[in-house]
Amino acid sequence: MGGGDLGALGRSLSVTERGAEIWYPLRVRSSKALLIAAAIAVAPWSLSPSRAQACAPAPREGEVVRIAEESAVIYWDSARRIEHFVRRARFDTTASDFGFLVPTPTLPTLAEASQELFSTLDDVIKPEVRYESRTRLVPGISCMMFMMSASRGRGAASSAAPVAQALDPVRVLAAQTVAGYDAVVLEADNADALAQWLTTRGYANSPTLQRWLAPYVAQRWKITAFRVAKPDANRPGAPATSPVRMTFAAERPFYPYREPEDQRAGTGSGRTLRVHVLSTERMHGTIGDRGVWPGRVLYSNTPTTLAARLGTTLGAAIPAGTWLTTFDDRSSPRLGTDEVYFASSSDRSPVIPPAIVRTNTNEIPIPLDWVALIGFVLWVVWRRVRKARTRSGTTAS
Repeated sequence: MGGGDLGALGRSLSVTERGAEIWYPLRVRSSKALLIAAAIAVAPWSLSPSRAQACAPAPREGEVVRIAEESAVIYWDSARRIEHFVRRARFDTTASDFGFLVPTPTLPTLAEASQELFSTLDDVIKPEVRYESRTRLVPGISCMMFMMSASRGRGAASSAAPVAQALDPVRVLAAQTVAGYDAVVLEADNADALAQWLTTRGYANSPTLQRWLAPYVAQRWKITAFRVAKPDANRPGAPATSPVRMTFAAERPFYPYREPEDQRAGTGSGRTLRVHVLSTERMHGTIGDRGVWPGRVLYSNTPTTLAARLGTTLGAAIPAGTWLTTFDDRSSPRLGTDEVYFASSSDRSPVIPPAIVRTNTNEIPIPLDWVALIGFVLWVVWRRVRKARTRSGTTAS
């Protein structure tokens, strides 16, 4: 798969084919503005327009794309300084064409990930549900005569070696088909050349794109472009897609959070981002080196069953005692001026959501009419016994 193979990246993805949850999309040349956001791996939800599988897509002119929610899983192997990263997103959109760019500091390897990864982690962090029972007496009227009367009437991934010339300003380092997607890993010497390379393959160029690309190119980061793979001639229709895991070397774990200026504005309805971080200790996040990230710690602990439940779904066995720290970011607009970097937290205390208590109330009805009737009968019996004793005492005297 050579450089020309990326040409269809923005043109071949129809509404019914959208399954890529990848980042930094590029708009096709007919678009006016470029819409790019921070989103990374691939994970399918439904194939309807309201739950597309791409993150921060770039639609055609006149079409609308809104990021509704995002979530990611990061496993940081601190001993080897390797990050395993899986991401998914949900969109409300009418757009039909998407292309996506994913930045990583080093050459990534791609592999199909488990569909159940996110649901498993969401299940691990959910609050404990406790059931309590209590009994309550409920006064009422039995209407016994009516009830008696009524009762009578009832009855495989493939990869290719680097294919670019070392002297090219934009080089295709690797090409791969994985989990239903075609992926191309790019390296460039300058942002203008990379933007032009994309333009010649059918994508709109803009100052926004070049400014977004510039820091990654300057730091020699790699850019991975994804699209849904072309249907097999023997199997027409959209190919089946699965989540994609990106594994790469890094100095520190991070979530690609940077967004271009025109993408940071709020939509009015809010955005949600959930990041699960697995490491040897509790983690905290910052935007860049010291910037305050509004991500709230929802959960942080060492679940005893975590390693067994995840197995090798993140590309490596999760050791016992691994910390799972989950963050929720509901900020809108986002402060997407840099990536979110994670480091060891000085607070080592666990964070566990409070238990949800569900009470089952057992109601015992107290028929007041029966209570009154029994009371009246007892009163009559008492009166008669008293009168009998009075007569007996008078006769004896």
